[in-house]
Amino acid sequence: MAFDNGRIAVDVKELPAALQRALASVGYGRKSIDVMPAETASLSSAGGDGYQAFATVVNLETGENRTTWGSWGGPNMFNPRNAVDNDRADYPIPENGAVITGHKGGGRPVYATIRVNPAALAPLLPAKAELSERQRVILGTIRGTKGGAYRLEALKEYGVTTEELDTLISGGFMKRNKAGAISMTTAGENEAMTGGRRDSIVYAYRQATRGW
Repeated sequence: MAFDNGRIAVDVKELPAALQRALASVGYGRKSIDVMPAETASLSSAGGDGYQAFATVVNLETGENRTTWGSWGGPNMFNPRNAVDNDRADYPIPENGAVITGHKGGGRPVYATIRVNPAALAPLLPAKAELSERQRVILGTIRGTKGGAYRLEALKEYGVTTEELDTLISGGFMKRNKAGAISMTTAGENEAMTGGRRDSIVYAYRQATRGW
């Protein structure tokens, strides 16, 4: 199936148990993760100074997973056969499979992305949100502008009302902290549009699979 190479932000707690266990096994602790539809994947992942890359292969049916760790600091002459360091070939992802690649180190939380066969993508998609195009553009405006005065000015220019923001907050697409600052949630990231264009990956997937 032809599919756009965009990414879907998914809350980790909403992922299948097999993927949650695989992420926990490599120390992934972020709230959400980018999921990419892909028919092939490479085990190679950038390490670099102070980092150690990894690749985890997951069987979504059985729940089994296997992780290969690269060398600290990236490829080196003492570990020439390490697949994560050196194997840049692309391998097919089976319909019941997923590949997690990322790295740890650098004094930062573990970073990773998930590549999953498009045939297995549908269960990972968030539920369809009943939002208007204007609401999606508001979300895109928030996503595409720096916080603080810049964001407030952009919202003012677009004529966004407090009531519209409150509706998106109550719907779980944005959140407001105690100081009154607003920010995106994972659901909001996926539904956002920029400049009125339908460029969210969730929208693209629904358009690509219309009539199935």
